[in-house]
Amino acid sequence: MSRRTAAAVAAALVLLAAAVTLFVAGEPADPSPSPGETPTASRREPRLEDGDIGIEQFDLTGTGLLTAQARLDDVHVTAEDVTIAGGRLTAGFLTLEGVVPFAVVSAEMGPRVTVGAAAGGRVRVTRTVQFLGVEADLTATGRVRAQGQQVVFEPDSVDVGGPRWVEEALGEAARQLVTIRHPVEGLPAGLLLERASVVEDGFRLRLAGTDVTLVT
Repeated sequence: MSRRTAAAVAAALVLLAAAVTLFVAGEPADPSPSPGETPTASRREPRLEDGDIGIEQFDLTGTGLLTAQARLDDVHVTAEDVTIAGGRLTAGFLTLEGVVPFAVVSAEMGPRVTVGAAAGGRVRVTRTVQFLGVEADLTATGRVRAQGQQVVFEPDSVDVGGPRWVEEALGEAARQLVTIRHPVEGLPAGLLLERASVVEDGFRLRLAGTDVTLVT
């Protein structure tokens, strides 16, 4: 995932923060339970001072999120043990899931590249290259995974649609031309990439973290 995709993820977190703020603004000032009602115990029991606000869980779902540079589809954010204190909005635990469309990944890799889903939850990358005046179509398949803070696709196999001598001349370079390594950058501290998988329309990412500060 590139910086553009990270910008969309960050925007989703900002949207969550705004939604939490609106939610709190619409809540009664006195959160005491009704007579006879037993309050639900918080898992973390955050320490709150006068004027601070705590929310046990908050969910936000969106069909799509756009920024000037990126797009993230099917977004779902869950924040637990949310605290608003001293101008900071912090989630004790936060998960974010969303889909990076294949069209976005293809555009980031450059011209004449197509990324799509293959059978068995795999990825297919096709790239048209020119080598010594000969045009060849590189087609690679494999699986995508989360590696540290990167979304990684390394092909299991690469077919070169061209003369045999082109395939032999390209060698390992053919694999590099269809390998994907997109870093996750620009996200709040503590939010880590846990999983990347393939769905029909793109890469589904799951990020999670503890003590994630959304607004400072």
